[in-house]
Amino acid sequence: SSGINAEYGGGNPKLKCNIVMQYMCMNNGTDADYPHNRGIKAADVTKNKLYMRDGTGRNTQNYKEPRRGGERNDVFLYRMKRLENNVNRRRGLHETLWWYDQCRYREANGGLFRADQNLGSNKIGYTSASRTRQNRRGTRRGFECPEERDYFPYWVPTYQTENVDEESQQRTPWIDVAWLGDKSRCNYIKENSFNRNAKHRCVLTKDLTDTRPYGRSINEA
Repeated sequence: SSGINAEYGGGNPKLKCNIVMQYMCMNNGTDADYPHNRGIKAADVTKNKLYMRDGTGRNTQNYKEPRRGGERNDVFLYRMKRLENNVNRRRGLHETLWWYDQCRYREANGGLFRADQNLGSNKIGYTSASRTRQNRRGTRRGFECPEERDYFPYWVPTYQTENVDEESQQRTPWIDVAWLGDKSRCNYIKENSFNRNAKHRCVLTKDLTDTRPYGRSINEA
């Protein structure tokens, strides 16, 4: 059994409150999951750090954001590999480094209600999906994407693939289970959940001298 606590006016008839339940899956790191078995060789140690887990400490994983104005694909891959190699096995890991980096690089949805909040911009020079009305300073909590966390259904793919390598930049972690809210919106929710609505992400060329393989814009051509 589980309990749910709805904050910020949940239950007030003047507000529309909803609760989204999702899950994610990943291998648990048994001997058979390692490329060389039993976690002995360097490749096993590296892969072990990328499995989902709760942390033994409260510190978040390290991260270095993209360069201002963008970066070439080879620079992007070098930065990500260094960060991936520095994932701390004693710290929690749920969403992947690649998932958060997409979020940090992707431009925020300008059609969202921001009230009186000035979201500012990241060091890369614009407001990205890592900043929302509820998180205007872009505070990072693990590798979760604040915009995906705060808005549902989300407009980029939210589904899981099995790869945990450089191709895992396409990996998105959350699968929808249930939506608790206004019954009049049930059909809309069902139609726009990624479980039933195959959304897409723009992936650019992989030429090493060209731009990184996913773009800044939500609807980049």
